[in-house]
Amino acid sequence: GVVTPHDERLFDEAGIPIVNLGSGGMGPHDYILQWPAIERIVTNAAALVIHAMAGRSSENSYCSYADGCVATERYDLYEATLATNATAAAEMQAESLDAALKEYAELLSLVDSSGCSLSGTAPQKYLLWLSHCDPTRGCDRDGGYGDFPQFYTSKASVDALFALDWDGVFDASYNAEPRQSPLMAVDKCDVDPATEAACPARTVDEECQNQIARSESIDSNGCTDTCGAVFQSYYPTQYGHDNAYNVLRPVLQGLLFG
Repeated sequence: GVVTPHDERLFDEAGIPIVNLGSGGMGPHDYILQWPAIERIVTNAAALVIHAMAGRSSENSYCSYADGCVATERYDLYEATLATNATAAAEMQAESLDAALKEYAELLSLVDSSGCSLSGTAPQKYLLWLSHCDPTRGCDRDGGYGDFPQFYTSKASVDALFALDWDGVFDASYNAEPRQSPLMAVDKCDVDPATEAACPARTVDEECQNQIARSESIDSNGCTDTCGAVFQSYYPTQYGHDNAYNVLRPVLQGLLFG
């Protein structure tokens, strides 16, 4: 079904004026580069809400900004390296997460150094964690591989990010969503020949296959074996956006309306 994003609900239902500067695939570095263009918007706001972004969005020595390497290429390189050299892959991950932490800190510093807004007060700086994975465990490959949007974000890096100079950190994770909610489902055997070769004995029954094809609610008891793997939808569900709305609304309304 159609998802109503939390920013639309904040505007339409709570009367909170919103300027959405988000764009797919961006990381904190991109906002630092664009700071001259967005500075007046940010510093004249009552609050700045930054979504925790993907670990793959920040550079490492294997795939740097100077090389013109983008997030999807960085992640593909990480995956290819992981298959043959786990040590090098771990180094890529650590370097990207270290770079990201420094970029978040620089972005917050730019906000603080830009002076006060038209209202005479500096904007409040909030971090929003909107992900299918639980921030208490991070989103590393084993703990939350592929969960939106924090690709290979480790528990230690999440803790360090939360400890930066935010005025508030809000957890809008939706990992507690009931499993029977509609999923965007894929059967790995149909899209990945290597997986099909590794799983010759398929246990997904015909009805499950039909459900996968229709992207309907999936019975987790019948559809989560290794070969017929079912994945959560990449983008946040309505449940996730509702979580974000519920944690942000009272705080933002308090700032604007008292």
